[in-house]
Amino acid sequence: MDNIHQYNYNLSAYRTKQNYTSYSAYADYNSSYAKLNVSTTQDNQQNHQYGISASGAIVAHPYGITLSNTMSDTFAIIHAEGASGAIIENNWGSELDMFGNGIVPYLSPYQLNQVSIDPSNLPLDVDLSSTSKQVIPRANSAVLVEFTTQSGKIVFFDLTLPNQDTPPMAAEAYDQNNSPIGIVVQGGRLYTRDIPNEGTIKVIWGNTENEQCQFSYQITEQDQPENPQQPIIKKQTCQIIAN
Repeated sequence: MDNIHQYNYNLSAYRTKQNYTSYSAYADYNSSYAKLNVSTTQDNQQNHQYGISASGAIVAHPYGITLSNTMSDTFAIIHAEGASGAIIENNWGSELDMFGNGIVPYLSPYQLNQVSIDPSNLPLDVDLSSTSKQVIPRANSAVLVEFTTQSGKIVFFDLTLPNQDTPPMAAEAYDQNNSPIGIVVQGGRLYTRDIPNEGTIKVIWGNTENEQCQFSYQITEQDQPENPQQPIIKKQTCQIIAN
């Protein structure tokens, strides 16, 4: 999380001609869900004062209830299922909660506003179709902004053909049900997400039999990376499909 503008503090001292002296300290912290304040005052008369407070807002919406550290009359509700922890770029110190919900507390009515989230700290198995959207809200209204996400384990297949060439970039891959599952990128690497642990994949980059190949795969425990957030990488030979 970006800590800019998340912490504030103030220290002060006071002294009179009668040798009365006092010291005070104040600090506040903007969490994702509330603004927390702590203060203390002490003088040379053995007087001590302490204070702590919290403020924020509670918003009910179609996807549940979300807390915010501040609020205005015109704001946005973000929903990105599975993107818990993504940073809300329009609200310092805030991120999406465990349900993928968050609040952008200040929008300008009748103007173009950009609502953005930063997915840099999300697990690799969560993808956002976009990270920014534009809205024009009415005054004194709440705008629901939804981001589409994809989740599931990522599997990279490093493909070679029998002649040791690789399928060309942009070749399309299909599973045994003829459903598209990915595209070949540079170096013959096929990117897939949330596929079964075993099956057959066909790769097509043309209409002739020399421009199609297929391979069968099986993902076992030995293929799992030490870090579960890292993708699985498997080397496969893709056999040319003969009519």
